[in-house]
Amino acid sequence: MSKAKNKEEYCKQWKGHVTEVLYGPVGECTFAHRKLANRIRETVSELCRQIDEVGEMLDADGCFDKEGV
Repeated sequence: MSKAKNKEEYCKQWKGHVTEVLYGPVGECTFAHRKLANRIRETVSELCRQIDEVGEMLDADGCFDKEGV
């Protein structure tokens, strides 16, 4: 994963990575198991909310490269 230049890029990269990690190993099998699919979806949603919070904190602390924007 490349270094994020802003909060939006940071959040997009991590949300994509989280989704890939959680869905990747089981892929389409989750659709046959409704309960598992719902649990994974809830987990991804919670992690995405937390990624947004971290992105806000990092942005407030000036952690992103403002020159690249």
